[in-house]
Amino acid sequence: MIAKVPALWNAVTKARFSWRSYIPVWLSLMVGIGLSTVASGIAWKWELAKTQQQFDRRADNLAFAFQQNIDEYAQLTQALGAFYDAADRVSRADFAEFSQPFLPRYPGILSLGWAQRVLASEREAYFESMLAQGFCQFNIWERNADRKAIAASERAEYLPSTYIESQQQLKQAIGFDHNSVPKRRVALEKARETSVMVNTQQVTLEHKVESGFLMYRPVYRPPYRQESEFFQGVVYIVYQIEGLIRASIEGLNIKHLDFYLFDMPVDQLESALSKESVNVNQGFLVFYDSKQRQLVEDRQQAEIAQLNASSGRSRKNCLDSDWTVCIRTLNVADREWSLLILPTSDFAEKPWTAVATLAIGLLLTSILALYLGMSIRRGDSNPTVTRFFRKDQCGLTAI
Repeated sequence: MIAKVPALWNAVTKARFSWRSYIPVWLSLMVGIGLSTVASGIAWKWELAKTQQQFDRRADNLAFAFQQNIDEYAQLTQALGAFYDAADRVSRADFAEFSQPFLPRYPGILSLGWAQRVLASEREAYFESMLAQGFCQFNIWERNADRKAIAASERAEYLPSTYIESQQQLKQAIGFDHNSVPKRRVALEKARETSVMVNTQQVTLEHKVESGFLMYRPVYRPPYRQESEFFQGVVYIVYQIEGLIRASIEGLNIKHLDFYLFDMPVDQLESALSKESVNVNQGFLVFYDSKQRQLVEDRQQAEIAQLNASSGRSRKNCLDSDWTVCIRTLNVADREWSLLILPTSDFAEKPWTAVATLAIGLLLTSILALYLGMSIRRGDSNPTVTRFFRKDQCGLTAI
């Protein structure tokens, strides 16, 4: 076997072979591979841009749906306040007649209500008026630390729920003093002093252990001067985040889209994420898991900590080349919420266009190189004999 190697080498070296003749083959290979790689890169960027546009469009639709439903809640609260402004006196029947048609249209809203301002000196007269309306053993009440209903503490004034229209007929909430809850009291003081509609932080609802939000709109008595002394009470709506989300995502394509809701402005959320601040936990409202199609209100299950790892990729809009995270602002009365949208790992489709472009380019390059190589090989197997001559005394002599 070893003895055959020199013979084989001699056969190769004796063949009419020149590497220079194969330069076109190598050039075609290099140029073809380069062009295929460039074309594949262009196709890859095109697919990324297409994915970016798809993500932007779906994120826009989701944010718009949220804002539209929130605006409808705010408009309903304003309409209820305008109803009070236009009427000299609103009875319980008037309130029910105005409110009941709206409840079926907004499944996310639990109830609409009227909380009347009652001074400490007017408490007994208020009791008598409620008793006359059929509320036996009526009292202004609040809940203690153990969530037990007790008589409201002595204070300068009260804001008890006087009228309530609810999908669940939660009449047991009548008489609950909104001033007894610190988070509500902060919102009420702002509404009273600024005469603007306000939204509370997430609070525990008076009639159940579940949490929700309230939109307050202040009402002033004639001459309707928006001053504290003319403050008459507030109209309000009670809604839950679950109902708002369900109404917002209905009919939307949110496949492969997860999102978080935070009760904080976008700038504050960006700062909290970049600094790995605990404030992001304090403002967390809910997480929507698109794979499980469920809402997660538990902070640990929502895995908020993983957002800190991607904080460098977060953006205030969805137009950046890095589309991993998109944050949008939701205006909820006087507050700002942040809607943080993330694509799941399987959001982007497989880059088949880029792969196909590279494969086809390499295939065509290989075919061209093979064709050139075979052409050169055929030329070497049928060489053209070139004779050179020189001139001497005897004429032309072949060299």
